[in-house]
Amino acid sequence: MNTSNYASFWQRFGAALIDGILFGVVSNVLGAILPSLSEARSWITPLVFWIYAVYMTVNYGATLGKMALKIRVQNESTGVNLTYGEAMLREVVGKFLSSLILLLGYLWMFWDPKKQTWHDKLGKSVVVKTS
Repeated sequence: MNTSNYASFWQRFGAALIDGILFGVVSNVLGAILPSLSEARSWITPLVFWIYAVYMTVNYGATLGKMALKIRVQNESTGVNLTYGEAMLREVVGKFLSSLILLLGYLWMFWDPKKQTWHDKLGKSVVVKTS
C-alpha cells in the first residue's frame, strides 16, 4: 500500500478529539438526567467508550470521529474490518499500552513506515484514508 493512503497523525488526533467530545457530552447529559450515577461515571464512561469503539470498529471500520474525518481501521493483511478479538486487543489492551511511557505508543506512528501505533500493531491493523 502506498504510504500516502495511511491516515495522518492529525486525522487520527482529530477523530479521537471528536469522539472524546461526543462522549463527554453524552456523559454529562446522562449525569444531569441520572445524578445517582455520578459516582459510577468514573468507571461506566470508559467501559461504554470501549464497547462503542470495539463495536463500531468491528461493524463499520470506524468510530463516528473517524467517519467524520474519512479514515477507517482495517486488518493490516486483508483490508477487512477487524474481528472482535483484534478490536478488543487494539482498543482496550493496546491503547492502554500505547499510553504508557509518555504516550510513546501513540507517537510511534511518526517513524513507522505504515504509520502504525503500538495498538495498531497489537490489533494487526492500519488506519487508512477512505477517500
